[in-house]
Amino acid sequence: MPVRRLSLSGAGDRADQQTGSAFGMALWIKTEAEEILSGRLGRWTRLTPSRRTLICEFCLDCGTRLFHRHADRTGILSIKPGTLDDTSWLKPVGHIWLRSAQPWSGLEGDCLRYDANPDDIAALISAWGAQSS
Repeated sequence: MPVRRLSLSGAGDRADQQTGSAFGMALWIKTEAEEILSGRLGRWTRLTPSRRTLICEFCLDCGTRLFHRHADRTGILSIKPGTLDDTSWLKPVGHIWLRSAQPWSGLEGDCLRYDANPDDIAALISAWGAQSS
């Protein structure tokens, strides 16, 4: 059974801080598709700009950030897709946090665009569905 995925790219201050670059990516999946094959996870939390608690999980051995999940949203988590063995199939359906994107970022194309976190992700899910079919 295929895993339902929603791939986004983010730009701006939050991406700069968490990735050490001008970009970050999120790959949203259902938690039942999560499988840890090896290693140990560490965890820390932070408040998002909307005051929600975000749980951030990372590899205790190398420190790489792996997952994000909202404390109040069960059943879904965000994988840092750059940590996947094969990234050749990744194609973002949306760009978020563009209000604080670097002017040279070149985030053009036919993706949905948001200055900040979208209030509703239905359009992103629909775009992903169209790309996946």
